[in-house]
Parts: sequence; C-alpha cells; structure tokens
Amino acid sequence: ANQKLSMNSAANAVEWQTVASSGWTFVSSVTASSSANVSFTTMAAGYDYMVTFTDLLPATDNVDLDGFLGVAGPTYRTANYDGHTGIINTGSGGGSSLEWSGLSAMKLTADNQGNAADEHAVGNLTIYDPFASTDTYVIGDLAYHGTGTSHYNGIMGGKHETAESITSIKFSYSSGNIATGIFKLYKRANA
Repeated sequence: ANQKLSMNSAANAVEWQTVASSGWTFVSSVTASSSANVSFTTMAAGYDYMVTFTDLLPATDNVDLDGFLGVAGPTYRTANYDGHTGIINTGSGGGSSLEWSGLSAMKLTADNQGNAADEHAVGNLTIYDPFASTDTYVIGDLAYHGTGTSHYNGIMGGKHETAESITSIKFSYSSGNIATGIFKLYKRANA
C-alpha cells in the first residue's frame, strides 16, 4: 500500500492515510544459470500474477520455450492446454502461428529460438486468478531471436482447461537447459 499525506480540516492536523495500490507488486526473482527449469510456487487466492523474463537464452539451439501450471505439491500439469501463439518474423515480414489444442504445455514461442550470444528472449506472461477453481487463462508477449538471422515478435493466449486451484508455474525449454535468464514474479489484487 502507498502512503499519502492529507490534511484533516476538522482538527486542523496533518495525518498519514494508507491508499490501496492497484498496480503490480514484486514477489520474487530467479536467475537461471544452466538450469533445467525455473519455477514459482507461491501463488495464492485473490491475485493475478505476472512473470517477466529477460536475458533468456537456451543452452540448446532451435528450441521452444514452454510453460506449465501446477497444483499444490507442486504437481505440474502436462495436458489440456488450449490456445494460440502468433509470431511476426521481422526479417522477412512473414509470420507463423501455433495452435495449442490439448497440448502438454503452454507454447510461448511458435518458431525456434537460437542459442548464440545475441539470441536472447524477453517477455512476460500474465496468469489471471490462478487460484480460482476454474479454467486458468493466460496472455503474454515476447521478443526473441530465432536460429539464423530472424528476429521474432509474438503474442500468445490460452487456458488450461481444468477447474482446479493453480499454485505454481514452471518454465523450461523443449530440450536442454536454460543457459541464462532472469525471471521475476509480480502479483496484483483482483478483487
């Protein structure tokens, strides 16, 4: 909560009042370094969550970034993800897309990311009211470098089609480790 200074005219005194903040609040951060995955396991009732990632680079060339939602334990779900990822190739002006229907993960990239020194990814993913016992909806945007000379800008959105309380999220590449990356978790009250 933020503080603001106000004047109490009846008593002719100055007092502090607490004002509710409507923005995102930082929760925690994970720095990947040759990591098999990165996870956050602290999602609770009453909040939407956002994960940002910067300096993200796979150890293996030509891989996709995947996201998995988890329930208490955590136990990560590997089925029933439905949505769409659309990518614009800034090199050719073309695009591609990937529909994920009944897939084993949320697909954050639709074309394969490279692992050269200058082929990092940045982006964010918002998870709406994950603790509610309903389908869990997500949206995101990202920019990354593919294998070769292409740079990609993309958006994605979808849901996990199971009515359950989600408490965790995990990110990994389709093959190999996360060589580098900074992941930050934020929350905001949704009521």
